[in-house]
Amino acid sequence: MFRSFRPDIVLNTAGYTAVDAAENNQELAFQVNARGAENVAKAAQAVRCRLIHISTDYVFDGERLTPYPPDAVAHPLNVYGESKLAGEERVSLACSDTLIVRTGWVYSAIGKNFLLSMLDLMRRGTTPRVVSDQRGTPTFALDLAEIVWASTAHTDIKGIYHFANAGDASWYEFACAIRALVVGDEADSHAPIIIPISSAEHNAPAMRPLYSVLDSSALLRVLRRSARSWEVALRHALDEIRRQTQGS
Repeated sequence: MFRSFRPDIVLNTAGYTAVDAAENNQELAFQVNARGAENVAKAAQAVRCRLIHISTDYVFDGERLTPYPPDAVAHPLNVYGESKLAGEERVSLACSDTLIVRTGWVYSAIGKNFLLSMLDLMRRGTTPRVVSDQRGTPTFALDLAEIVWASTAHTDIKGIYHFANAGDASWYEFACAIRALVVGDEADSHAPIIIPISSAEHNAPAMRPLYSVLDSSALLRVLRRSARSWEVALRHALDEIRRQTQGS
């Protein structure tokens, strides 16, 4: 395909992203996130194509108390993070013209993600139990896409950079913000109240970093852009969902 189309730039958005399932599917996670990414990078190198590769905040262990810059030491806690870090290392070696963009907590108006899961639970009247001791930055996929697209025009940018919406939150705070925007703060609302729980109570198969906020300043500075807050981006995403619902 690369030899046939001779692309100038390839955006590798493919990934095995089922964090918990990866714990029992280590080989598949590495096939997709490491070996598969390396194959794309080798093909790109063969036709002198630029590669933009998407990675994750889960390459970090969450020991910091301030946002992670791109040059922070990576130390993943789970198989997913290990496979994505291996992918970063392999694509960097395989393709000399590579930009890696790490992001995290990505959601959108379509597909399968935290926002749509919360909306579905509230719609069904199910009380969500949401982790309150993990902090990151909810990132709207549209904002990430715009930054990645802008990066295609800057062929001098190489190496590892970060992008996430501005600010930070816990999963619980993110869920509460979704609820407030959907049903408001009325005391008589029939929407279920969200219950905060700890990571230990959640007892997920894969460990998550307790803090994985990313410092996006380096990439935004190069692109001469700013990142809107995750709260503003969330309102945009919910407006998009409403338009889709009305259109159907």
